[in-house]
Amino acid sequence: MRITRWILVVSLCCLTVTPHLVSAQAVPDAARRHMDRSQAALEMAKSPADLEDTVRELQKAIELVPDWADPYYNLGVVQDRMERFDDALKNLSRYLQLAPNARNAQEVKQLINKIEYRKEKTEKDWKDPNSLVGTWWVNGETNEGPGLFYRIEIRNSNGKVEGGLREYPVTEEQRLHCGPWFGKMEWDGTSLVIPHTYYSYCDKSVQLNCCPAAARLSLTMTAKDTLKGTLRIAPYKDHDGILSPEMITEFVWKRIK
Repeated sequence: MRITRWILVVSLCCLTVTPHLVSAQAVPDAARRHMDRSQAALEMAKSPADLEDTVRELQKAIELVPDWADPYYNLGVVQDRMERFDDALKNLSRYLQLAPNARNAQEVKQLINKIEYRKEKTEKDWKDPNSLVGTWWVNGETNEGPGLFYRIEIRNSNGKVEGGLREYPVTEEQRLHCGPWFGKMEWDGTSLVIPHTYYSYCDKSVQLNCCPAAARLSLTMTAKDTLKGTLRIAPYKDHDGILSPEMITEFVWKRIK
């Protein structure tokens, strides 16, 4: 989705908000500062990724004054344009709770109805595995880190979706014995699943060649260019011979290309 700056600027410049639970005098300068900064970030945005700065500034304003209606509305409008429909609906609904008699209340209700429709239509597209094709980086930061899950490559090869994670740097101590081994991606109808064997380095007194454990990484689209992954690792004995419980870790990636 290409978000043109003028669409968002028009959307937010035309706000008519009337906060009810927080008077104008009760809003501290620090919160207003974040609102002003969010507008500046919006005006400078040239890509969907740039809108993250707008979101962060609005969230900071909300943290300072949780009952101030204005930032909820602005945040909902921006998140709608970012196709983060669940977040947009939540924040616009919160706006109506705080300002039920606002002059634009009816317009906001109409916007909520439209977002619900867009959400339904878009989620059908997200169930197509081809929608996941691209290069994904953790939090959109294109810097290689030490971890396994910094980059995911997903491609369409002759009609079949495949791909994998970045190569895992195996330490000298672990050599070739320890490290993850991945199977091919599988489509379960709603998300891509990567069958995975997880290896944790073990003392030789526990096991000669590390501690294998079954694991699965499920990848699901939560916005057009946002991918959520949940890694589940089955219980296994660690290097002290202690049985570790099941581990569940979540990651968020942003599509770069």
